[in-house]
Amino acid sequence: MRRYLLTSTRFEGELSFAYDSEGILQAFSCEARLSNDQRDWLHSRFPFQEYGFRALVNDSKTLIIKLVDADLSFAHFWESYGYKVGHKSRAEKLWAKLPDSDKLKVLESIPGYVYYIQTRPHMEQLYPETYLSQRRFETDYKALAKAKQVG
Repeated sequence: MRRYLLTSTRFEGELSFAYDSEGILQAFSCEARLSNDQRDWLHSRFPFQEYGFRALVNDSKTLIIKLVDADLSFAHFWESYGYKVGHKSRAEKLWAKLPDSDKLKVLESIPGYVYYIQTRPHMEQLYPETYLSQRRFETDYKALAKAKQVG
């Protein structure tokens, strides 16, 4: 199963499409605020097959596609974050409320954050629920780590 997240500069949120190995749509989720015109446009071009989805994106200048190949489960986050302290159940509830695009951002941010913490011996890693609730995954820790090295 291949999952794609579709975002745009013209709407807030995301659309999620999942296609099976034969390229047939198996799941669709709309977590976006679309205008009536945008809904009509999508309805008239709805990509039931993967090749249609790719064509839809290729024909647009505002649509942004991201292939989601990561495991977006809480268990994967918990293992990847590695600092298993605090209230696991609270962290799990926060995780469940995140849209898939944010879950992906969280998972992509962890290595940079862990490196950043390792370069600061007097700084402790945040509890997982704090990292999620304060949206610390939106911080560019790689840039911060590089800034320390330069300065």
